[in-house]
Amino acid sequence: MAPEQVLGRAVDERADIYGLGMVLYEMTAEKRPFREDLASHLTDDILHKVPAPPSRLRPGISAQLDEIILKCLEKDAAKRFQSAQQVRTRLEEFATGSSGSRGAVAGRDKRSAWGWAAAIFGGLLVAGAIFALANGGWRNRLWPGLNIPRIESLAVLPLANLTGDAQQDFFVDGVTEELTMDLAQIAALRVTSRTSATQAKNSKRTLPELARVLNVDAVVEGSVTRVGNRVRVTAQLIEAKTDRHLWAKSYERDSQDVLALQDQLARDIASEIRVTLTPAEHTRLAAVHTIDPRAYDDYLRGRYFWNRRTEADLHKAKDYFQSAIANDPSYAPAYSGLADTYFYLGYAWGHLPPTEAIPLSQAAALKAIELDENGAEGHASLGTTRLAYDWDFRSAEQELRRAIALNPNYAHAHHIYSIMLGILSRNDEALAEIRKAADLDPLSVPVRNILAERLVLNGRCQEAFAEDQKTIELNPTAVHVGYVHDRKAECYRQEGKDKEAFEEEMASRSAKGAGAEEIAGYRRLYAKSGRKGYLQQQLQVSLAQWNKDHWHNDAVDLARIYSDMGDLDNAYAWVDKSIAVRSTSLFWILGTHGPFREDPRFEEMKRKMGARF
Repeated sequence: MAPEQVLGRAVDERADIYGLGMVLYEMTAEKRPFREDLASHLTDDILHKVPAPPSRLRPGISAQLDEIILKCLEKDAAKRFQSAQQVRTRLEEFATGSSGSRGAVAGRDKRSAWGWAAAIFGGLLVAGAIFALANGGWRNRLWPGLNIPRIESLAVLPLANLTGDAQQDFFVDGVTEELTMDLAQIAALRVTSRTSATQAKNSKRTLPELARVLNVDAVVEGSVTRVGNRVRVTAQLIEAKTDRHLWAKSYERDSQDVLALQDQLARDIASEIRVTLTPAEHTRLAAVHTIDPRAYDDYLRGRYFWNRRTEADLHKAKDYFQSAIANDPSYAPAYSGLADTYFYLGYAWGHLPPTEAIPLSQAAALKAIELDENGAEGHASLGTTRLAYDWDFRSAEQELRRAIALNPNYAHAHHIYSIMLGILSRNDEALAEIRKAADLDPLSVPVRNILAERLVLNGRCQEAFAEDQKTIELNPTAVHVGYVHDRKAECYRQEGKDKEAFEEEMASRSAKGAGAEEIAGYRRLYAKSGRKGYLQQQLQVSLAQWNKDHWHNDAVDLARIYSDMGDLDNAYAWVDKSIAVRSTSLFWILGTHGPFREDPRFEEMKRKMGARF
């Protein structure tokens, strides 16, 4: 592509002259001028990198030939040759030395020039023949290797923002996510989640390395340009293991038709890799979608902030989702986004009381389902609140299974469903579901943490440690390493190795940010009073936090600490307080094992919660 094509601008024959320059460059230098490890690198080079003269890569090439080729490759079309006839004339002058202004080419140089000219014209004839054959049925007979291989899994890598405006990152990220979700609804295709695809690409791995990490057959790369009311998306399909480009196409629509653009792109990719769509999938992707561009912008901004998950960002996300709904009250995904935002504000990343936040989350999820019964996100949002707030496991399972049926590649739904199955002690099913989530979102720390926890609870500590080691290798950040140490501590406690468990707990606290003085204080308490002294200090910290803001999660933490200390009377007293504030973390207590679960009050706790199994 010429630079003007990459930017989505008008093109003319000068774009073809640029393409000719690329062919001449490779024929003479025996190397292409730009990086091709990732589409984003190639795009950046096309727009900004000045190719080295071919003679620098292959001695013996004439400076005159350098000049002709590089003039074809000028970034600015106005500086290139303005017609094919001009290129022909200059090549003939070079071959014959007939240009008086450039002087004659004598002896050996002239013979060399004739050699290059013959090679160039001969190569162009061959290229023309190949092009003609490639447009007919002969291509597959002559070059069967060009057939697209069997592709059963892929990842959509983050599309490049070619708008020239970093403020449009939210829009480009949103198009990437929506395309991923469209493809994820195809049951015959395994599609990696956007979060893992983004992490993998940001890791600077080569494409074959990305393929191994994500375990995919192919990737989709491309770019997004938005100028005024027009959106252009350019996409290409690449065989991941060989880095072979299989297919590419550009799409352009008005902003109000951007959803139709994404659906068409998903259908074309499915067609190109010969994936069979079910009638329901074909109907969903072929449906006519229009949306108010202001609503779509607000929705994408909302998802952008929601993905960041800080309390301040969640409040921004809420405002954008509400604005999207005001601009287009019929747009179901905006209600799903609002439902997810209210849930997290009332769960762990915000400080809204669950009794305030979760009913709002449920109302938004129900509205999303009313507007689009076939939207997986709405069902998953509702299922999550049924689990964490209503403690209605029957309804939660129904909604989560519906979400997975609508979108088999929805890693988040598999993740939540696994947690629910674990609480119900359906351990084999829980492990199977979290493995599906890990296949779809292999770089997700929360998913991999639950996978390792499921293994620990099943008494498979060595397998859990192996999974944790993979997590550290894939994403070696400090905070999640703390949870790895927590699991090792739990395993040591199962084996009766209290001292080793304590050392892992200290390593966890250090990884999560505790300073040397704090760790030393815990060590002194442990030396004096054993684990009970250490837990007593934790208890005082959590009590002080509860007295400060009465945050519902602190009540659950206090119930757990008292349980670990063997004080079940106080543990159940704090469970009662958790029920009173309807803590959205209380459902974790239902999955507890050991003395707490074996106490007769455990059944009474479930009755007080109104839990439905």
